[in-house]
Amino acid sequence: EYIAKMPYENLRIPALFLYTENDHVVDTNLIIDVFNRYGASGKKLINFKEAKNHVLMGNSYSPENNEAGKKIILEYLTEIGIY
Repeated sequence: EYIAKMPYENLRIPALFLYTENDHVVDTNLIIDVFNRYGASGKKLINFKEAKNHVLMGNSYSPENNEAGKKIILEYLTEIGIY
């Protein structure tokens, strides 16, 4: 409830929203709602379909997604002029 009420419209920091429809921990509708309300122009929403659960990537739980996730992140950083 607290997260849903935050004033995301006022934020101006670029953000990459990575999620998966296979997430059973976080309500993906809330992620999409926050993204739509987020005020920054440098925002991007990506459904990381390769992920099978809440942990999108990482050596401990989802190492098979590390390269795909790295590619998405580096492409985003390039798009916003950081990488």
